[in-house]
Amino acid sequence: MIRKFAVVALFAAVMAAPLRAELKYTMKMEAHKSTVAAPESADPMMAMIASMVAGMLLPPTPVETVVTVGAKGVRTEYLQPFMMLQAGSVALMKPDGSMVVFTPSEKTYWNMAKPDLGALMAGATPQINVKKTGATSTIAGLPADQSTIDIRIPFPVPPGAALPPGFPSEFVISGEMWVSPKFKEYSKNASAALIGFGAIGADKVMGEGLLLRSVMRGPLFGDQELETVITKIGEETVPETAFDVPEGYKEVPPPTGIGGMGRPGGAGARRE
Repeated sequence: MIRKFAVVALFAAVMAAPLRAELKYTMKMEAHKSTVAAPESADPMMAMIASMVAGMLLPPTPVETVVTVGAKGVRTEYLQPFMMLQAGSVALMKPDGSMVVFTPSEKTYWNMAKPDLGALMAGATPQINVKKTGATSTIAGLPADQSTIDIRIPFPVPPGAALPPGFPSEFVISGEMWVSPKFKEYSKNASAALIGFGAIGADKVMGEGLLLRSVMRGPLFGDQELETVITKIGEETVPETAFDVPEGYKEVPPPTGIGGMGRPGGAGARRE
């Protein structure tokens, strides 16, 4: 189940549709001790799940990505290792939702078709509530309006099955998001480059503008919170080849854990 969340998070990080121009920005993701005290819980099952999530989805050290949103999709370069990707890996999300990841250090690449996110979530529909606070901030030189967000994700249960006694029936995530009216025309596509659970609920705010920062927390993260923030942003002309796999790269299977196929230690697999 947690691995399915990892696949959803990975695709949420790079999914996009066509645009006529390029927006390029640097985005930083960091997990740190929550600034809001988590409610005390004696639920050992949630503690176990939180430990698994923290190990798979929360980066042990800050991760920066350079994201380019263009007519051919979204290009995301990972400057540090993240999940199944090596430092330097580049993920290209095409307008049809398919993805290709290439690793310059190994000169390899792997493909993956557009995922069925409904199947990955086993039909669970997150309940999302967004509320403006009236507060404003300046982020990466842009004005941004703050909103609070509350997300409740029912634990997917197959038809005819039941959760064990004491097992949590839903995951609850809450936090804040900061949205700027600047570059609003890019917002729908750029929000798809958000990483991990920061991407959940982005469609609820992207109509207002570009999401510059998000902070997410909850029992699922234990005493940690996940912060994603854009640190540098601007429009820039990039070569069309930036959205293609370089010549001479060899195709390999996806690493183990991507869609349940691939092999251990493959291109894109994270190395400690």
